[in-house]
Amino acid sequence: MSRANYICIILAREVRGLTQSEIAKMIGVQQPTISLIESGQLDASDEIIERLSAGLDFPKDYFFDSLDFRHLPVSFARKRNSVTQKVARKLRARMNLVRRRIEILSRAVDFPEVDVPSINLDARKIEPEWPAAEVRAAWNVPPGPIDNVARLLEGHGILIAPMDFETDKVDGFSIYERNSTLPPIIFIRPSMPGDRSRYTLAHELAHIVLHATLPMSPDRQDIEEDADRFAAEFLMPKHDVVGHIVRGMPYSSFVALKPYWKVSVASLIMRAKTLGKITDFQYRRLFTQLGGRRLSEPYPLPPEDPLLIRQTIELHTRSLGHSEETLSRMLKCSRKDLVNDFPVRAVGGLRIVQ
Repeated sequence: MSRANYICIILAREVRGLTQSEIAKMIGVQQPTISLIESGQLDASDEIIERLSAGLDFPKDYFFDSLDFRHLPVSFARKRNSVTQKVARKLRARMNLVRRRIEILSRAVDFPEVDVPSINLDARKIEPEWPAAEVRAAWNVPPGPIDNVARLLEGHGILIAPMDFETDKVDGFSIYERNSTLPPIIFIRPSMPGDRSRYTLAHELAHIVLHATLPMSPDRQDIEEDADRFAAEFLMPKHDVVGHIVRGMPYSSFVALKPYWKVSVASLIMRAKTLGKITDFQYRRLFTQLGGRRLSEPYPLPPEDPLLIRQTIELHTRSLGHSEETLSRMLKCSRKDLVNDFPVRAVGGLRIVQ
């Protein structure tokens, strides 16, 4: 008889937001029993698996999957210390489960080739703006604003997975293992306005390009600052945006630039400060004028809609004829989890692997 994978049990419990004590009470065992099972010291009996399956809404065969474990990326831990441990554990579990489901789905599809450079800032002794310019050049991005950041990243092999983080303290995070068969994945909160979503994608691209080889050397600890500087140059290249920003320009002019550059007014003001176009006093005054509108800026931009994962689902449902029930069995999840992780909508575009 095969042995249940204790990692599957941990992740199923965490993604439901339950403690060991809560799940023990739910299935009628003592908490030390769950602790021993989750540490791999005790095999879960068939009866316990039956109860876990019913209580957590996972099919029984999920608990015997060859699922392994991934920590949240280092960047998440560094920049999201205000997120509670409970929320972080739930996000970690969700990432692991979605990652595994994407891995299963990818066996039948032909994703775009991953075309993402790996750049070591320390080895080359360069600032984060240089890699941003290099990536734009390597990807043949024309001068000026990027029309659609999501399409650009997907076209170079990066998957974008919308995910309800159940908190507004997390905008996105990414995971990429260069020795893995899976492409880079950016998990992103879908409820953000378009300008914030675009910036988050550029920020996570920076982590993929600059920090996918973590652990870092002790000299490169400011990875969030690296990512912010990369994102600013990637979305607003110095040599292109500098001609749009004149010294002493009023707040209304920054607002007018937003629809063209497709970034937030706040980002434009910060870019002007970085480029030395405004003084510290002007910077503070502009943000005072922006005031409480920072989270609801004028001229809201529509969010960009990632396609690759939706195309993958369509390929399975339309081209391969898989129903939601069939997909749920294939991915070892409930139909509710399937719909939450992979909203089905007709799009098209990917090819079946022959």
